[in-house]
Amino acid sequence: MELERREKLTKLEPFADIAELEISDEEILQAAKNSDIGLLAIGRNSAEEHDLKLEKDYHLRDAELSLLHRLSDAFHQEGKKLIVVLNIPSAIDTHWADKTDAILVSWYGGQEGGNAVADVLSGVVNPSAKLTQTFPKQYADVPSADSFFGQPKDNPTDISYTEGIYVGYRYFDRFNIEPAYPFGFGLSYTDFDYSDLTLGSPQFQDTMQVTVKVTNTGKVAGMESVQLYLQSPSGSIDKPVKELKAFAKTELLQPGQSEVLTMSLDAKALASFHTASSQWVADKGEYAVLIGRSSRDFPLKDHFTLPDTLVVEQVQAAFTENLPFTDLVPQ
Repeated sequence: MELERREKLTKLEPFADIAELEISDEEILQAAKNSDIGLLAIGRNSAEEHDLKLEKDYHLRDAELSLLHRLSDAFHQEGKKLIVVLNIPSAIDTHWADKTDAILVSWYGGQEGGNAVADVLSGVVNPSAKLTQTFPKQYADVPSADSFFGQPKDNPTDISYTEGIYVGYRYFDRFNIEPAYPFGFGLSYTDFDYSDLTLGSPQFQDTMQVTVKVTNTGKVAGMESVQLYLQSPSGSIDKPVKELKAFAKTELLQPGQSEVLTMSLDAKALASFHTASSQWVADKGEYAVLIGRSSRDFPLKDHFTLPDTLVVEQVQAAFTENLPFTDLVPQ
């Protein structure tokens, strides 16, 4: 009997079993009355053996969405919270976020993942992670949305990589697209204040030391990941609005405790790649240092200058025959 059950499960489409669950409204209402909070875990496959499907992997399935809405109504009717835990390999649609009180993205935690999630939800551990990718408001906002499935659409044989340098948060920045959750975003059970941004020098030489003071202004101990983005001056090629160049994380700070973090910029951090000349070049001019909680939240900003254009590195073109290399400029 057990062998038959396992064979049946292995033949099921991944996560299709949720559609077979017949959970009545009465069962959900009873669960809401008898529980302190509601937890709904939503999972996705890793896509190591096949591409993820837009309808069933990026979007919630109809059964998942229906269950989420019914749980939300039931628990909120009882004055209780509903938390969604996402066991996922990549960003998914979150237009349903207003139905929940919190979303915990656990990614793939391995065999200790359950214990880690329990520690975060119970407050044993104060979360301090930040998103390593942008969560879009809609799939059409993804830079590869039009090209990922290839051409022709009915029987794809070719895929064109049209994004150029505009991938991830750089695409959302360049085209003024508001994400659902920006790159680098992450909440904590406490709050942090950023202050005392200091640059090592008003002019860049070999390196630039950047320091910032982080203070825990909340009521519980926690750690904060601080991100340094750089805005480069206009030069001979198109560049992103800003780029992440360094980050640092505090120690566990008690309420009221502060720590000064130091991040370093070298010449390569200032440079952009020129495909025509196969060079990493730092253009002369003013560079802006942005200190942020995410790619869209910058409490501190300062500037330094590079007096002369600097060729940081000369490389050799690996492919030179019949390849029309150009620096891509968005239309």
